[in-house]
Amino acid sequence: VILPYIKHVLSLPISFFSSRRTGEITSRFGDANTIIDALASTILSIFLDVTIVITLAVALILQNRSLFLMTLTVVPLYVLIILAFYKLFEKENYQLMEANSQVNTAVIDDLRGIETLKSLRVEERRYQEIEVKFHDYLKKSLSKAKWQLTQDGLKTGVQLVFNVFILWYGAQLVMEGQLSSGQLITYNMLLNYFTTPLINIINLQSKIQQAKVANNRLQEVYVVNKEEKGQLKDLFFKQLDLKGVSHRFSYQQETLHNIDLTINKGEKIALMGQSGSGKTTLAKILSGYHTKSSGHVSLDKGSISQAELRQLVTYVPQQTYVFTGTILENLLLGLEGEVDEQVILRACEQADILADIQKMPLGFQTQVSEDGGLSGGQKQRLAIARALLSKQPILIFDEATSGLDSDTESRVMANLAKIKRTMIFIAHRNSVRQHVSRVVTMVSGQIESDSPNFNPFQFI
Repeated sequence: VILPYIKHVLSLPISFFSSRRTGEITSRFGDANTIIDALASTILSIFLDVTIVITLAVALILQNRSLFLMTLTVVPLYVLIILAFYKLFEKENYQLMEANSQVNTAVIDDLRGIETLKSLRVEERRYQEIEVKFHDYLKKSLSKAKWQLTQDGLKTGVQLVFNVFILWYGAQLVMEGQLSSGQLITYNMLLNYFTTPLINIINLQSKIQQAKVANNRLQEVYVVNKEEKGQLKDLFFKQLDLKGVSHRFSYQQETLHNIDLTINKGEKIALMGQSGSGKTTLAKILSGYHTKSSGHVSLDKGSISQAELRQLVTYVPQQTYVFTGTILENLLLGLEGEVDEQVILRACEQADILADIQKMPLGFQTQVSEDGGLSGGQKQRLAIARALLSKQPILIFDEATSGLDSDTESRVMANLAKIKRTMIFIAHRNSVRQHVSRVVTMVSGQIESDSPNFNPFQFI
């Protein structure tokens, strides 16, 4: 259950993750465990309890058939009790799982943003918000426990009354000469062994209901369509065109409107504009992360799907992620087969990270993680080197040098400008202009200007 869920989540489009918090996704792992627990209990009960019930049923029938038929009258009573609480427990289980998800989400968010919390000195306030969510979780947990105890009390009451009734009915049979006192004693002894596994089977209802609710929560993720898979025959291209491309998030106002843009092989383009002008949205459409709401995207005059765009473009965001492992493992992430050492060294040199790596005690085998080992600027340069090692012909750098000082950024940009690959630089700094052959300026989701720019490196 867990592995298929993880596989499905990893295959979902980026838009799924941008509209959900991490805790909402990870809380479903607990739901998967609930399903596994219910399956394990059910399978165990089927093999053990059902076998015992059938065996003892035969033994009880041999003692007295009419007494056994009277014994079975308790089953409908148990079923009625279960049905009476069925809808209530379904609601209680769902609310409890949602409340648990809210607590997990809040804790994960605060741990991820702990530096910001401490800098703003709002730890106590955030704790109070988590406390409110946790108290809500406890309230729902106690509510479910209250109804569970009520149901269990009714089941116990039925069982006690039933045991007395069977003893009375058996005594009547003894007085009528249809049953000996020894047989009645034997029957009651066997009855205890019969009812225990029978009750165990009936009590599976609680676990099965929890599993059903957990499965419904998993299905909320499974109903989201997987990202399309596409494969270009080759990565060679001459021209990528956008004609009348627009984009909106759900029913919000358009973030891009009627974009016409042509990207030629080998061009270095600066995508400029103020925050909120649509630069990153356009970059994510080019990268195949976002779906256009209208317009047409073509590659060398032929249609290209969103999935195929993913094969064509490597996108480097401003906030890069470093996975736990060695520097070399992070550099080779996504690459297949062996990569020549000189190619790795050259990419690191072009990203101006080689000297930093060589100064580390273990060099490329140095262990790093998202939480430590590298500075923000080093992470960005490592991400640039990783992009240069990729096979995609188009590289998009979205503020990918924002964490670098001006001298380091200038060196990195000068190196990138000399590489014969198509590159798009999203930036606010005007210094990027000297390294590109074309400047596209965006305002309010539209291209305001698209003009050539003299780049001295294009002649090198």
